[in-house]
Amino acid sequence: MDQKGKQKIGYILWALAAIAMIMLFSFYSIRLKNKVREEQIHELTVIYPDIKDAVKDNFSFYQVYINYTELGTAAAMAFLVIVSGSFLILYGKRDKEKILAEISNEFDLIYEQLLRFSKGDFGILLRS
Repeated sequence: MDQKGKQKIGYILWALAAIAMIMLFSFYSIRLKNKVREEQIHELTVIYPDIKDAVKDNFSFYQVYINYTELGTAAAMAFLVIVSGSFLILYGKRDKEKILAEISNEFDLIYEQLLRFSKGDFGILLRS
């Protein structure tokens, strides 16, 4: 495997690690918030036993909404990591291609100068 292949695999692994961290953080925060809300429900049902069912229904409705919102946010963050990583890779590739084109132009100029020297023309070519 050449250096470029190893570099691409490295980029992919970094992106996957970032996405995994985002997802783990999101799932942990959802789990922690669920635990806090369960404790709140328990405290409210102890204080107000006559509206126990209404409290549980109300909290469960909003809990599902919050979970979907947080998962959507995690998916959006993962998407942004992938897009920004792709942009950085493409930007680096473009810079490398630009440098290679400049080097190629320099070699072409040197080659043309050497051809002129071999024919007896000792005038110096200037870069245009």
